[in-house]
Amino acid sequence: TPTITIHGDTLTSSAPSGNQWYLNGSLIPGATNQTYIAQGWGTFKVVVKDSIGFCTASSANFVGISEVSKNGIGYTIYPNPAHGNLTLVLQSNSTDAISIEMTDIVGKIVYNKKNLSFVGRFETSVDLVNLRKGVYTFTISNSKGNATKKVVVY
Repeated sequence: TPTITIHGDTLTSSAPSGNQWYLNGSLIPGATNQTYIAQGWGTFKVVVKDSIGFCTASSANFVGISEVSKNGIGYTIYPNPAHGNLTLVLQSNSTDAISIEMTDIVGKIVYNKKNLSFVGRFETSVDLVNLRKGVYTFTISNSKGNATKKVVVY
């Protein structure tokens, strides 16, 4: 069974050959290499056939990254709008320290994580239960710059 790893916007199958990439359950024409550069948000999987073409195996579904920021960090924040909890998924191919802040409309920090250092995928749940309804801003920073994303809490 193949597995998928991600670095930035590039998905890589653990199988060196026989790959066919799918997005949201539909075959991606021509996407048969070991790597695939994601063009946006979606649920990806890879199906691998053996060299004879008889045996196939499918990876687990992988929720792709919605945006890749100028600072090289891939990120997804969902659902948006949100109520209760939201999920933040980061992808990085560098051990450069990453900081995350969520601020309210007046700039008050309501959530933060500092000095995260990882290669690959980082996922966390953010509790919104005690926040007022409104628009909040996530800022994802590293030494290369900042990326911001607005989130609506209802």
